[in-house]
Amino acid sequence: MLFFFEFNRSVYAIADISYSIAYAIGPIAAGSIVYSTNFLTLNLLIFLSNIIYAPVLYNLRHFYVYKPMENNELISFGHQSFD
Repeated sequence: MLFFFEFNRSVYAIADISYSIAYAIGPIAAGSIVYSTNFLTLNLLIFLSNIIYAPVLYNLRHFYVYKPMENNELISFGHQSFD
């Protein structure tokens, strides 16, 4: 059980870093695209990237299949120390 919480913390930390990088680099990239083309082109590029990325996310939805723990596995976790 402790591993599950440790794993979630690392996943949230990675997501937090990626959000921070996106907020830092996003305006710079968007500004240069708008400066070189126009705002409509930027919106079309975002639209196309979302449409292209949607099937990838759809196919990844069953990448990891959650398997509930059996009762005897839960009992063995109860006898472990969380040092």
